[in-house]
Amino acid sequence: MTSTKQYTSLELANTFIERHGAGRGIDHLKLQKLCYLTYGHWLAHHGTPLLSDAPEVWKYGPVFSKLYRAMRGFGGRRIKAPIVDLFFRKEPTDD
Repeated sequence: MTSTKQYTSLELANTFIERHGAGRGIDHLKLQKLCYLTYGHWLAHHGTPLLSDAPEVWKYGPVFSKLYRAMRGFGGRRIKAPIVDLFFRKEPTDD
């Protein structure tokens, strides 16, 4: 199975929040790691990136910078609901 659509790191993070963080929440660092591992796993098995944004090398590990900007306001608090971020919004298309 291959994906023709590329997702944003925020869409992937929101999926983790919806499926595994409901009630308890997930902290930002864990979301970064889950997205990075998913990105690498998909790339290794399918040869094409799952996400439209690639991880960057930062001092303390890989980071999706757009995801970081969208979630940095949470600090160390757990994120319990999906995040809406205007930077990730795409223009509507006519199908």
